[in-house]
Amino acid sequence: MKSIFFVLFFICINSLNAQIMNAEIKNYESFLTYNTDIDKDFFFKKIDDLDTNSYLSLMYAYFLIKKDEISEAETVLDRINLNHGIPYLQSLYFMNEGLIAMSKGDTQMSESKLRASYEADSGKYNKWIRLELFRYYTDKVDYEAWKYLESALDLDPEFNQAKVEKSYQLDEDLNCDEVIDLLKDIPESYKDSDAMNLFGVALINCGRFDQAKEALKKSITIKPSSNNCFSLAQLMHEKYEDYEEAESLYKKSLDLDKSNLDAINGFAWLNYDMNEMARAESQILSLLEFTQDQEIYNQIVNFYFLTDRPDNANKYINEAQKVHGKNSINEGYKIIEQIYRKENYEPLINEYKSNYSEEEIEWLKNQIVFFFGEE
Repeated sequence: MKSIFFVLFFICINSLNAQIMNAEIKNYESFLTYNTDIDKDFFFKKIDDLDTNSYLSLMYAYFLIKKDEISEAETVLDRINLNHGIPYLQSLYFMNEGLIAMSKGDTQMSESKLRASYEADSGKYNKWIRLELFRYYTDKVDYEAWKYLESALDLDPEFNQAKVEKSYQLDEDLNCDEVIDLLKDIPESYKDSDAMNLFGVALINCGRFDQAKEALKKSITIKPSSNNCFSLAQLMHEKYEDYEEAESLYKKSLDLDKSNLDAINGFAWLNYDMNEMARAESQILSLLEFTQDQEIYNQIVNFYFLTDRPDNANKYINEAQKVHGKNSINEGYKIIEQIYRKENYEPLINEYKSNYSEEEIEWLKNQIVFFFGEE
């Protein structure tokens, strides 16, 4: 997801200097919170305040860093006087220094300054440094990342940018309710194409299909992508059975990214449902041009079983075994092949039960029911 480069929410800090607490600064914060597409004119109109107000200058520097205008951000920081020693402002200053160091590839200085920012925030007011530390440690796949995001949300449960970031860390299937709760009330300016696609997929997984359709249409309206076109195509295909609309969306998805394996696979199964078997077969086999993952072989084998071609299925079961070895899936498909051929499969069933877990045995039972309607 693209980074929403600059947001700022209401800060309730009773101990800060009056320059932060006055109504005008609060108005700045409110504006910057709910308007993500801010240009320099907002700050230039307040140029006199920038010269006298450390807080506004620090946030201008932060804005410039997010716009990748590093030299100008450094110039702004050089003009700031921190002799007053307010911890929150010192924390913002160190945060900006750390982000500038990061932009220059100085990881050691960057981490040092970001940590200094966190430690300087003795009053625990600076949610922004927590968000930036989350991003920093997420890039390093560090276990500490999550605690900083949670800390930012503890400071401000309505911290919209952190809510969006958290939604991307959750499983949109297993945690669909939580993803929906995080994204449903954020301001419209935060609902970019990627966020709306995630919102729509979570709604699908929670069974709220009409709402999902609207969310995904909005995602595409904001900015079409291969992913959001695929998400809506799959919904129109599988839940609404609007094959004409689904076909158009699958094509659009693949026009935007010819290597979107989900879209290729979904389009293949749409052609299967439309009885366009030659086209479906060509599409599903083309997946192997991109990857030889086990799941690709599973889709191909399923296709050949469903089209009553066990010989073709057997060919790809054997190929999958060469690539991935014997496993519960390939051995399970061997059993299904025997059932198709009406051959004695009891010895294979007994061997399977002795070699694999209850979960894997349950998978095999479900596959047998799927193909034959009974265990």
